[in-house]
This record gives sequence, structure tokens and C-alpha cells, in this order.
Amino acid sequence: MKLDKIKQEMIEVGLITLYFFVCFAVFMIIKKLLLIQYQISFYGWATTIVGALAMGKVVFLIDKLPMHRWLQKLRPIREITLKALIYTGITIGVSILEKTVHFYLDEEPMGWSQQLFGERKVALFLAHGIYLYLCFVIFYFFQYLDRHIGREVWFDKLMKRQD
Repeated sequence: MKLDKIKQEMIEVGLITLYFFVCFAVFMIIKKLLLIQYQISFYGWATTIVGALAMGKVVFLIDKLPMHRWLQKLRPIREITLKALIYTGITIGVSILEKTVHFYLDEEPMGWSQQLFGERKVALFLAHGIYLYLCFVIFYFFQYLDRHIGREVWFDKLMKRQD
């Protein structure tokens, strides 16, 4: 019984991780294509893999918290939107905290705010935020379908040919 639960949770974490890997890979490829125009080489596969692994595990664990029970009582559109906003806000907040610690440890206290919140960085944070928000909306939309309709039903309707 316990082995079945562990196996089910591993499959669930794996699917979540795979979803975020695809999302991050698409974003990384877009970034790489944009940087090619400026003849800047960019390698982000390691970041993409590590980010997907971390995001998959964190999303899985946070979804198990009791906070999500009250969100499930809301209308579906509000539940999906709120979860996506919460996760996007947390992700951007952690990213800003990470950059702040990085600048502080490199002993660059002067000008760190300009480097962190400069015009280009704000645009980059906004681009990441918008893309992450869309990834979370899609993720929670399909999670809602799984919970209320069942994966087999919506997946069959999506993949089978209509005669």
C-alpha cells in the first residue's frame, strides 16, 4: 500500500517536472534565438533542467498544503488565477532575493539596486513573470480538469478524432 502511494507521488512529481521542463525549454529557446541576433552565445540547458526539477518538487509539495483547500472553494477561474498569481509572485520574489544575495556576497553594495532593478532587468523580470504566469495558468487549468472531469475523459476527448 505504501509503495503504491510512493510510486503514484513519483509519477505525479515526474509529470509536473516534465511540464515545467517543456515550459522552461521553450522560454530558453526563445531567449537563445533573441540573443543570436546580437551574436551572444547562451547555454541554459543546465538552468532549465535544475529549474524544472526544483519547480516540479516545490509545486507538488505546496499543492499538498492546507492553503489550497480554501482556494478550491472559489470559482474555477478565480482559483486558477489566484494560484497562478501566488506562484508567480513567490517565484519572482525568490529570484529577486537570489540576485540580491548574489550582489551582496560579491561585495558590490554600491549600485546593486541599479544592476538589479535597472531598466533592462525590470523588463526581463516582467517577461519572466508573464511567461511564468501563463505556464502556471495552463498547469492549474489542466489540474482543475483532472480533479473535476478526470484525466482519461479530457485526454481522450483531446486526442481522439471526432467523426
